[in-house]
Amino acid sequence: MVDISATVTVVDDASGSGAASYRLILVTSSEPQGGGQSKDISGFATGVFTDSGQSIGGQLRAARNGSGPRRVYKLTFQALDNANNVAISTATVTVTHNR
Repeated sequence: MVDISATVTVVDDASGSGAASYRLILVTSSEPQGGGQSKDISGFATGVFTDSGQSIGGQLRAARNGSGPRRVYKLTFQALDNANNVAISTATVTVTHNR
């Protein structure tokens, strides 16, 4: 497992109400979860609003299934401004074949 942190900066260009916060809504992997006690995704708090510019973190499995080209994780975030406008953004983390 490898520690991962993300910092999201929310910018309000449209309504002028000001950026409020964001939350991580989903973390997915392109490969199946490891068996037994092994977890591929750990420690991320989904659904918790965080102030713009503050970091969140968790752990992702760096090992990968040898039969596929690579493991790709997607972290999906939802941003919210003070006027309750919503935007969705996705960050990608890739584990290459030789890991």
